[in-house]
Amino acid sequence: MKLQKGYLLILAAVLIVVIGFVSTMLVYMHSRGAQSVANVQQSHEALYLASSGLEIAKRDILVNNVTCSGINGLAKYTNAPLFNGQMTVTGSSNIASTSTFMTMLPYVTYVPVYNSNNFADQGVVQIDFELIRYEGKTTYFLLNATRGYAGSVATTHYRYSTVTQSSCTLNSLGGIPNLITPRGKRELEETLLGRAFAFPGGMSSLPNGATPGVTSAENVSLGGNANIQNPSVMEDGDYFQGANVISRLSTSLSSSSSTYVSDENGNLVTSSTRHGKKADVDEGNSDISSSNLFGFYFTANKATIKSGAQQYTDSDNLNGITGQTMWVTVEEGGHGHHSSLTQSPFFGHSQHSAKYALFPSGQSGVQRVQLASYSSIGSGIHAVPASVELATYSSQGSTSCSSSNDSDSNDSDKCGGHGHSDELYLNGNITIGSPSSPVIMIVDGDVEISGNVRIYGLLYVTGTLTMGGNSYVSGTVAAEGAISMSGSAVIQYNPNILTLLNIMNGNSRVTYLGSGLSVKEIFK
Repeated sequence: MKLQKGYLLILAAVLIVVIGFVSTMLVYMHSRGAQSVANVQQSHEALYLASSGLEIAKRDILVNNVTCSGINGLAKYTNAPLFNGQMTVTGSSNIASTSTFMTMLPYVTYVPVYNSNNFADQGVVQIDFELIRYEGKTTYFLLNATRGYAGSVATTHYRYSTVTQSSCTLNSLGGIPNLITPRGKRELEETLLGRAFAFPGGMSSLPNGATPGVTSAENVSLGGNANIQNPSVMEDGDYFQGANVISRLSTSLSSSSSTYVSDENGNLVTSSTRHGKKADVDEGNSDISSSNLFGFYFTANKATIKSGAQQYTDSDNLNGITGQTMWVTVEEGGHGHHSSLTQSPFFGHSQHSAKYALFPSGQSGVQRVQLASYSSIGSGIHAVPASVELATYSSQGSTSCSSSNDSDSNDSDKCGGHGHSDELYLNGNITIGSPSSPVIMIVDGDVEISGNVRIYGLLYVTGTLTMGGNSYVSGTVAAEGAISMSGSAVIQYNPNILTLLNIMNGNSRVTYLGSGLSVKEIFK
């Protein structure tokens, strides 16, 4: 009996130990489970914090026009308290350009580039008017490409096509209870697509990122065969709709003038005509005015932009200028920049004292007059004696005249029309900028363009703009005064040129459109 009692006593002790161990394990497992549940909950809360940080930053960038890097270091984005934790958001912009080294057919899922070094590891690029999303890169290829992204149309792109990227990458950290010693932490990343010289959100009648080919703080009028082309606007769609022509007052079309947008296949089709205006024309837009228009295109004021630009006047030869921010001052009492065949070959742009030749009434033909022209060529002053053949002309009034680049403002009243006081007059075979090296051309005064003038870039005019002949602008045009187009004048919106300008001038306004990209969760 004593042996049995001893055995039972030992068994009871073992059972007590086992029960105690099991109880301890159960308590431990319960506490660990509770901690795990708490960790999961805190991790989820951290995710909500990081997501909220992204949304707050995106609103500031998309609606309140804060720059991508402008959020960095701000108290509201740096270890900022939010709910029961902290969040930090930073932004980094990415602007890059290269070209394709071979033809791309619409179905290929890679982008062949000469150099991808300055491009983001994943993101969106633009070629012509197609947006392409890619998920990786090597030195010469952007990989796993989604063609025709965000409503654009996949098309063929030939060798040497310009490839551009303008984006803002936001990185958001969320931590519970803080980011120094977090019990739950999440990091999210999202990339916003950018457009240079695009209009921001918050305007009464425009979508965020509207990309107008023409903007006037007064009226826009089209006549003759003039047209405005914007392939970024889709026919009968809402993708950037209403962004082809913007005017504060009214837009009118007459004769055979028209606007063009893209159809679902990426082909240009007629939109607005004299028979009716469609959604690509936004008129009566009270959000723009002559006083605030400049701010839609630049992040700095006029004085700052002017101080950093190459300075010209209306008397300078602008033909052949590329890759510059140009500030052209129309001098009071000046006579404009001429490329007209009515000039004497001796009346070059460096000859400042040549006078007008007045032709008698009722005569026409070749007029020869005795005229001394003085120039400032070289270090001395030279007289050009002589009987100089000035022009072939036809006189219909009592007096007609041909003008040179005279600085005598009193003589300007003798000639009406071209080259009159306070106007930059461009005529003839003049090319300013190029597709690969465009210009930002800001003219302080009125502008008249005719002949075969071609401008690649942004043309911004503080006065009125008149275009006629076969004049052509590829990029975008804005004027604080009225814009009038006639003849066969063409303005074509070109996003690749505008992105190149953004690379060239850091004060260019970039509007981000949101991403459409999946939010990337970097770690838990």
